[in-house]
Amino acid sequence: MKQRNRTHIFRSKAASVFAAACLWALFAAPAQGALLLSINPANGVANAGSTGNFFDVLLTNSGTSSVGIAGFSYGLTVGATDFVFTGATTASPAYIFTGDSFADDFLTGDIRTSADGQTVTASDLTSSGSAVSIGANAVLSLGRVAFSILSGAPTGPITITFDSGPGTSLSDEFGSGVAIDTVTGGTVTVSNTGGAIPEPGTIVLMMLALPAVAFLRKRA
Repeated sequence: MKQRNRTHIFRSKAASVFAAACLWALFAAPAQGALLLSINPANGVANAGSTGNFFDVLLTNSGTSSVGIAGFSYGLTVGATDFVFTGATTASPAYIFTGDSFADDFLTGDIRTSADGQTVTASDLTSSGSAVSIGANAVLSLGRVAFSILSGAPTGPITITFDSGPGTSLSDEFGSGVAIDTVTGGTVTVSNTGGAIPEPGTIVLMMLALPAVAFLRKRA
């Protein structure tokens, strides 16, 4: 009987110690990073008929601990045929793999893996295979995306969304996926549909022609 009581007391104490250890691990473990994927500017403006427009894709670590990233990929889509993605490169401030980019070393900075159109896909990884440490509250770029707005495009916002699924992902140096906590797209507002601006020579000719038209009207 005494042996059973001792065994019961031992198990009770062991259970208490185990529960306390679990609570300590839960509250004492370092907080993980919280990764946000977004575009900047989130609400851009572009004219109809314009080329060379761009925005940057940003990765933000809003957590309190560092996160290692060795590769990324993403896809972006718009629903308007007047909007055409034309490229994606490493040429953006604070690019995540600056100095250790596969695209910079072998693809002259081109990270796009799709043709011109309403969808763009891009990816890059470190040449060394090592992970880049993203510190707490750090913001780094995953590339600069270029686009054009066709002539005659109607005014108003065009929504840009990140593709869901494995096409938009992060990985560490072991090739394991790193969770993206928040994904936020954006918009580009077409500001006008104005036609081409006359060249200076054309304007001068028009100004010279106005007096002649007025003279002819008087004689008529």
